[in-house]
Amino acid sequence: MKSCRLWIGVVVLVAIPSVWVSPLWGGSHGMAKVSEPVVREIKELIPKKIPLDEIRPVPTEFLDQLEREGRLSPPWSDDVAASPYYLEENYTSMAVDATGRIWIGFSFDYPGGNAIAWGFKTSTDFGVSWDTRAWYISGVDYLYPSLAITDDGKYYFFGVLYSGTYNYYPCYCQSPAGQYNDPDAMDGVYYFSIPQRYYPEVKTYGNGNQFVIATYTRESGSSDTVFCLYSHDGMTNAFGLSFGLGTELQYTSIGVNVTGPDTILVHGFDEYVSDWNVYCLLDTLNGSGSLYGWYTTNTLNDVCPRVFFDQNYAYIAYTGEVGIFNSDIMFSYSTDNGANWSGIADITNDGTDETYCRLSGIAEKIGCVYIYGGNRLRFLYSYDNGQNWSAYEQVNDNGVNNVINEYSSASLLWTTGRLYASWTDNRDGDNDIYASYRDVGQGDITHRPDILLFDYTWVPAGPPPERIVSLNLPEKVDPRLKEHLAETSKDEYIPTVILLSTKLNHEWLLYKVRGMNRKDRRGFVVNELRRFQKESQGPLITFLNKEKAKGKVKRIVPDMSGFSVYAEVKPEVIEKLAMRPDVGELGLDEPLEFIGVTRGPDPYYKIPNWYPEREICWGVEKINAPDVWALGYTGDSIIVGHLDSGCDYNHPDLADHMWDGTPLGYPNHGWDFVDDDNNPMDEDGHGTNTGGIIAGDGTSGSYTGVAPDAQLMVQRVYPGGQPEMGAAIDSCLSWGADLISTSVGWSNPSDVLKDWNRNKCNSIYAAGLIYSTAAGNEGY
Repeated sequence: MKSCRLWIGVVVLVAIPSVWVSPLWGGSHGMAKVSEPVVREIKELIPKKIPLDEIRPVPTEFLDQLEREGRLSPPWSDDVAASPYYLEENYTSMAVDATGRIWIGFSFDYPGGNAIAWGFKTSTDFGVSWDTRAWYISGVDYLYPSLAITDDGKYYFFGVLYSGTYNYYPCYCQSPAGQYNDPDAMDGVYYFSIPQRYYPEVKTYGNGNQFVIATYTRESGSSDTVFCLYSHDGMTNAFGLSFGLGTELQYTSIGVNVTGPDTILVHGFDEYVSDWNVYCLLDTLNGSGSLYGWYTTNTLNDVCPRVFFDQNYAYIAYTGEVGIFNSDIMFSYSTDNGANWSGIADITNDGTDETYCRLSGIAEKIGCVYIYGGNRLRFLYSYDNGQNWSAYEQVNDNGVNNVINEYSSASLLWTTGRLYASWTDNRDGDNDIYASYRDVGQGDITHRPDILLFDYTWVPAGPPPERIVSLNLPEKVDPRLKEHLAETSKDEYIPTVILLSTKLNHEWLLYKVRGMNRKDRRGFVVNELRRFQKESQGPLITFLNKEKAKGKVKRIVPDMSGFSVYAEVKPEVIEKLAMRPDVGELGLDEPLEFIGVTRGPDPYYKIPNWYPEREICWGVEKINAPDVWALGYTGDSIIVGHLDSGCDYNHPDLADHMWDGTPLGYPNHGWDFVDDDNNPMDEDGHGTNTGGIIAGDGTSGSYTGVAPDAQLMVQRVYPGGQPEMGAAIDSCLSWGADLISTSVGWSNPSDVLKDWNRNKCNSIYAAGLIYSTAAGNEGY
């Protein structure tokens, strides 16, 4: 067992004790628990600022997209030279901002400037083309850059400053206040006068100033330390965290998650005694300062760990030697914020050398790029937090084997709709940054063919289904929308249904809710729907709001359970939407209809105001409803989400059966999604009639309702369309309806509306609700 020399300091933090899980994978690549907790020290640090000599944007490199689309070799696109700047570009990292812009951070040799400089490459068309900007200080080297961007678009760029004056000092730059999502915004570089810090990696959590941390290796002979800079206020107040084992260290990596009051860190680093081994330590930042975890016991070398942490899923991968001149990528995962870990798995496991991995993902979906054979870039992915892995995919173009085999040469970014990889490549004689992209996910089952069969009794067996599935159609714009565009002026706003390219898998939801009671089932599904809406729709909403500020978009309505966004947009915006990888389908919204209803001068669907004696209507008798009432099933305490033209909530047959929405702020028993107010009074009569079919109690003389003791949650959606219907269903799920009933819809919906309706049905069912929708009155 290894001994740990502890670096003792003023300790103000506490760690969560780890519960050990036995390794799942045997052989020489095992793991052992750290015998004693590692203790760390924290000090407040004051940065200094130096100005920049120059910030130099480079014009966008425009590519012929149609030509590119003709040359794509799926699943990864053709390689793109990411707007080469000067010489010896290397050390890449990737991030995405709140607008969906993709960023690559890198360093390069600045000719004539006597400096190694930093820069950004960015893409606003989802990896098709790239632009570059860079900055430098004469006579000073910027080294080892690492990029991270917060949820709202503030970038942090950490690295090392070196010259005769600066002795490998940690340094950083960041978005100035009010200038987020802007790669040209820069106010200087800040540094700390603490020498010998190397190989940083920066991670953020939340919005702009919520949390940022960068981990470094501090070299000090044979007694190195892990050193982290962190801040909870945008680096206004910065702190240094350090710990060591009294041994030689090389590379460090870090992951961060915040759960309630706890800021949880997972540290990964490699250390040398008689051989190199990888450590993985759990750290709770607001505790007492003890770190717990494990290290590898391979008798050969384990090096270059990479950590990734999203939600409660933590991952670590590293290069592990399995023989002479033969290394594989090793992997372990945790599903409980790093408290327990799986055993170590060899995820490449072949006879060729694999090195320098990089991880990225979303929750339980995790991807890994690595360098294969010293000169090619490969990719693997898992949809079940690393329990099962795909076959490998080659990222760089076939036959072009010029990937540079160095630490941080390659990087990976997993976004909601698309994967991106970048790497250093010397195919042109110089080291340039190249990039490629790949759409996320497998093909989804759509509504085609027209006959739909659902088996909701099926319960998945074996490993959980994947959480997210993707929709990637060759043509995103629905034929009806195309026809409308052909007849529309460029200044007209078009009511557009935007289906996302990814959605929660209802089979995964059904798997997760097994055994839950109704309340917990609904709560779990609604929370997951909300969480995924935040994950998937943020960049799209930001884009639409920017277009709205330009006068090109009027109305934006996000939709939780249908995985869509409605917007009224000009034709040029539809073209831009079709280019986005987070958009799966685009369709024309159509007005809701009363299915099969023929109006006359005196509509038949009015509830009679008075009958001399109470009687049970023939339809209620026909379905044997009284026999069910006799068993005690009258709808008592059941809330029915009633989606229609509203309801006369003062009608004597219904007045005692209206949902009390007052505690939630809805005193009139629901919401009017047509006029966007809290008075869903029926202005047509149809909704009052269908409300009577649900809960009419015969006060005025005739039992019309099949559930006369039920309560109606009134949602006025007619006259409206998809946004009114979608918002009403989301409200039913959130406000506590037990089932949903509607007698409006589309007699001949477009493909997009069919797909949207399927999404809604699956979400409603997963939440444990019944969705009753009228088939019409035609008699067949």
